[in-house]
Amino acid sequence: MNQLNYLSSLIISFCGLFVGIALAYIAPEEIRPGEKYLIAIQNLVLTTTILVFVYYITHNSLLTVFISILTLLFLFYKRLSTKAIYLFLGIIFFFSSKNQAIFLLESTLIFFYGFPTGTLFAKRLIKRPKLEVVKKLFLSYCLFLLVCLVLYYANSFLQPYLNTL
Repeated sequence: MNQLNYLSSLIISFCGLFVGIALAYIAPEEIRPGEKYLIAIQNLVLTTTILVFVYYITHNSLLTVFISILTLLFLFYKRLSTKAIYLFLGIIFFFSSKNQAIFLLESTLIFFYGFPTGTLFAKRLIKRPKLEVVKKLFLSYCLFLLVCLVLYYANSFLQPYLNTL
């Protein structure tokens, strides 16, 4: 994968969080009544992201359903924080970059996962200054960027050595 394509997709995927903050500030009165819908959207997009990724990785429909159900049950049973889920999404982002079709789909789904995540994040801090909320969001979710970058550059660095084995 081209470095420019990877990095631009990474930045655009991450910007979904900031669009979510913008939505929270545009319509703050709609956050509380729409919270259950935001959570439902998060769950739907996360489910779709995992199903698509596992389907493309396994190429076996029965195994796909089984692995996806186990993964989703684990994620929903443990009620992982969105920060931990974003680390998981960073790993999916990197591995999906090996296939252009799945990469486009997965990066779009990660972008759409950021909408409700950013909105729910801003809900707790809506009374604070906007710049402070944006800073806290970036610091809270920057591990997604770090995981994606470390995996990409480690793979780029190690690839010539792995090909010689």
